[in-house]
Amino acid sequence: MSNIEQAKESIKAEIAYAMQGLSFYQNRIAALEKALENLNVVPDADVDQQVPRGRGRKAKSDAAKPAAGGKRGRRAAGAEAEGGALPSTGGTFWIDLIGSEPKTAPEILDAAVAKMGASLSKELRKKLAQRMVTAIHGMVKSGQVSDSGKGRERRFYKA
Repeated sequence: MSNIEQAKESIKAEIAYAMQGLSFYQNRIAALEKALENLNVVPDADVDQQVPRGRGRKAKSDAAKPAAGGKRGRRAAGAEAEGGALPSTGGTFWIDLIGSEPKTAPEILDAAVAKMGASLSKELRKKLAQRMVTAIHGMVKSGQVSDSGKGRERRFYKA
């Protein structure tokens, strides 16, 4: 019996890892599509005139940098173009939603949507659910959150 339980846990961990990878590549695709869209707006003739000779490599790399530095700037810029996106759910976002009273994953998801204060499209709700699964899995593994039950009856709470 323990081999079956180990296999189940291993498969669950693999699913969580795959969902995390899926989320990463979805964000990456959105950023690349936005970059391609930005390149389509700039006429080719103007680009050649703006790059000074002798410093071509440095000037081109400066032009490719996002206005707001790092991943956050690119992600935020792409999100605004989509007509709305999820705010950051890092830090203590998920742990604050889980109290000493046990809650199921759908209850936690509903609390997260309510905390954001906006109605979400089906796609954004799915994306939020993926973030939640990854975050809760990590919190259970690290011991920040305890769980009881199995499957849909699984409940999470702060110990």
